[in-house]
Amino acid sequence: MAFAPTPPRINLPAQLLPLSSITAAAVEQSGGYSGSSIAISSPPSSGTVGIALALTGTVSPSATAVQVGLSASASTAPSSWISATVSGTGWTAVLTSSAAGVFYIWAEQTAAPSIRMVSAAVTFGSSGNVAISSPPGTATVGTALALAGTVSPGSTAVQVGLSSSASVAPGSWTSATVSGTGWTASLTPSAAGTFYIWAEQTAATSIKAVSGAVVVSAAGGSGLSYNLVSGSGNGSLTGTTLVTTSTGSAPATDWTSSIVHAANDVAPNITLSAIGSITAGKFWFDTTNTGVTPGTYGNALFNGAAVAFYAFVDGFGTPTCAPAAPATAGTYYGKYAFYNSAGTLLGVFSTSAITVT
Repeated sequence: MAFAPTPPRINLPAQLLPLSSITAAAVEQSGGYSGSSIAISSPPSSGTVGIALALTGTVSPSATAVQVGLSASASTAPSSWISATVSGTGWTAVLTSSAAGVFYIWAEQTAAPSIRMVSAAVTFGSSGNVAISSPPGTATVGTALALAGTVSPGSTAVQVGLSSSASVAPGSWTSATVSGTGWTASLTPSAAGTFYIWAEQTAATSIKAVSGAVVVSAAGGSGLSYNLVSGSGNGSLTGTTLVTTSTGSAPATDWTSSIVHAANDVAPNITLSAIGSITAGKFWFDTTNTGVTPGTYGNALFNGAAVAFYAFVDGFGTPTCAPAAPATAGTYYGKYAFYNSAGTLLGVFSTSAITVT
């Protein structure tokens, strides 16, 4: 009896995997996974400090969040990032450099920063200049200063401010109105004294202009400025007007432009700040702005750490500490000397020229 041959045995696995549990692994590429990419379209090779760079690029998969930044290194990521605007597979962004030098544009997928592109070197140059046209030399408290100037490149944002120093920036700024390469602005001094007008590019504050001294007088005042002639001064002077006095009362009338010779009891209406070791002061009129030896003078009365000049002796009696105006017409300078408790001269300030008629 013949038998059919036995087919070969096939060893089956102990457990069969359902098709739904089999997942195809993504193939990782350089910087990401298959199908993931980012690019910067035509990255620039140069830029200008303070002037925005408009950037565009592509990203895949579509609608993937993108962030961009500037770094001084092609291998060290930026310290700050800006989110790009993504639409489909395209993105746009704006970057602005606040300093000159060589930088690199970085673009990366926000959720997968290993998927990135770094541009070639981009050289940022100076952002031009800013200037103040015909800055004023005098001003009055509460009266607006109409300012104008130029800026380069055109349409660059400008801000202006007032500072009591030519080297220390203002504490607050006002945005100028820019049209092409010209700008206009308005500043209103709130205190008397010597100030400086600052104008700078808003996005590149190292590009600035500082005016010469602007002497701001109190309303109706003479608008005098004080300059340190000798010593440390141990303080600063503001409120540089001249006033007349009357017996037993506070200083009364501001001189508007000049002093009539032989007028009695003329005193500076000033405030002394940061007195330190100063305990006494003297005021007098002089024919030069360099001398430090008092002529015919009156004593100043101090009250506390920062006080105004008082034209009276202790007890507020006859105003003997305010000298009379010079007896003859001409050009004079007001001098103010400071002393410590031992009578040592600490410093001498001189006003700008005073016309005596």
